[in-house]
Amino acid sequence: MGIPIRRGRDVDDGDRGDRAWVAVVSASFAERYWPGQDPIGRTFRHLDDTRTVVGVVGDVRVRGLERISEPQMYLPAAQAPDDMPGGFDPRELVIRHSDQGNGPVPAVRQIVRSIDADQPISNVRSMEDVIAGETASRRGQLQVLGVFAVVAILLSAVGIYGLLAYTVSQRSQEIGVRLALGADPARVGRMILADGMRLAVFGIVPGVVGAYAAARGMSALLFGVAPGDPATFAAAVGVALLTALAGTLVPAWRALRLTPMSVLRAE
Repeated sequence: MGIPIRRGRDVDDGDRGDRAWVAVVSASFAERYWPGQDPIGRTFRHLDDTRTVVGVVGDVRVRGLERISEPQMYLPAAQAPDDMPGGFDPRELVIRHSDQGNGPVPAVRQIVRSIDADQPISNVRSMEDVIAGETASRRGQLQVLGVFAVVAILLSAVGIYGLLAYTVSQRSQEIGVRLALGADPARVGRMILADGMRLAVFGIVPGVVGAYAAARGMSALLFGVAPGDPATFAAAVGVALLTALAGTLVPAWRALRLTPMSVLRAE
């Protein structure tokens, strides 16, 4: 399953019924019952049996990716008591293989059929299919959010472009006078770009604060990323600045094309 062993060892073939009864516990199990202590060698009672902890492994989100990992334990099959509750009976078989697709499934069916011809095998899935099923609803939500994000970026670019284009048109006489007096056209273009980026910065600062507050409120929906993740916010700010830059390029280019004669003719 790829579950990492943090301390100690895994269960093995030597853990038989006539040996000391052992268990491997999850990190959350050890933290709950022996916080700040070494769990290896500790004992606990389970179904009237005393078990010794021989290993600690990483947590597994068995009830869904969005739920906090619960304390778990792993027992050797040879040390499973006959009166174990039905909820603990093994009902699923996991096979690790290197073939693509469902290559080993026919062979597994044949092996099971040779042991018990009446034993059915159903719901055969790859781990990729299991994870895809668990994340299907969130993927759909992320796709919708992605569409809205793209629309928001386009609207912001159009808004910045429209505002700056209007500003340039209103300042055309001023720009013409500047050019007539010998102003460098490149400097005029940089002035327009600076105006656009200044507007972007004024919008980004409150936007980052609002985004952080919203992320804190939705922290339960986040997996593997903190609400204030620096890389995420840096990427968002970078996209916003690039969008603002793209929205200012055309007005700046138009400003560079203005000539005193064209301004006076328009007047």
